[in-house]
Amino acid sequence: ETSVYEKLNISLVNAIGRTIYVADREANPGKNTSTLDLTGIAAGIYILKIEGSFTHETFRIVIKE
Repeated sequence: ETSVYEKLNISLVNAIGRTIYVADREANPGKNTSTLDLTGIAAGIYILKIEGSFTHETFRIVIKE
């Protein structure tokens, strides 16, 4: 949840540190949701990074086939 408008950069990084997916989104004040199309991404463990002027979040995600 954010209290300000900001532009976000979303990236997905694989186990060897290579960025394999990048998307730009806008976040408005309040709760925001977004769907990422990860079609074609191999099963595995990844790091999802969400970065903006006021937001710096990192999540470990698992993609299953």
